[in-house]
Amino acid sequence: MSAKYPSSINIESIERIIAKRMELLGYGLDVKSPDILVAYSIHQKKIELPGFSQPNINTWMRDQDGEFEYNEKVYKLKKGTLLIQMIDHQTAKCIWNGYITDTYQKMIFRDDRKLNLAVTQILDQYRFFARGFIDRSEYIVQGTNK
Repeated sequence: MSAKYPSSINIESIERIIAKRMELLGYGLDVKSPDILVAYSIHQKKIELPGFSQPNINTWMRDQDGEFEYNEKVYKLKKGTLLIQMIDHQTAKCIWNGYITDTYQKMIFRDDRKLNLAVTQILDQYRFFARGFIDRSEYIVQGTNK
């Protein structure tokens, strides 16, 4: 990791939680040919994040009719923001952003338990299982384990 973060931030803890959460959603680690890259950053200053105004993720997942409007928008994030992004490896475009701002100025980042909770809260909003994961899970639950 080339970015420099305050020494009080447990980078390994962030990476471990991200890996576990992705595994729970059926994603595996493939360093040679990844489909999705997961990036995270901690911003000690205010940032402006380009993005889109878009439908609620639950509405989009339920309807998936493609009729939603995606208007460009700039999100103004406060200092102390932990940002997690999912990036499509083929297009190099961000397909999902999640973030939390430490309103108590670095309290989250100094306490491993709070940091774990913050990362988990961000990733709770990413609700997409890996392709084919649900189908495989049905076989495992039923005991046929194909």
